[in-house]
Amino acid sequence: MILRDYDRGRTVEMAAGDTLTLELNEIPSSGYRWEIESAGRLEHVGSGYAGGGAQVPGAGRVRWFRFRATQPGLSSIKLRNAREGTNDVAEWFEVTISVK
Repeated sequence: MILRDYDRGRTVEMAAGDTLTLELNEIPSSGYRWEIESAGRLEHVGSGYAGGGAQVPGAGRVRWFRFRATQPGLSSIKLRNAREGTNDVAEWFEVTISVK
């Protein structure tokens, strides 16, 4: 399952053992980067940038985060787009995950 920016605030269902990928727009050269604030009962299994090649300064990229549902229950994934090492948050992304 893949969720994107427009899925903010949704509640989705997954089975234990399934994986979920979040794809969020980011402009790394702005100094703001997506960071995981919390993932509840979900296991973070990887992250990176979609596509390859060199980044053009000022250009946007898609940052992905992958999570695995490890046990049944309700969890929330919360990410913040912030300047590294500060509390300067530009936006939040949160989804609720119901693992069956």
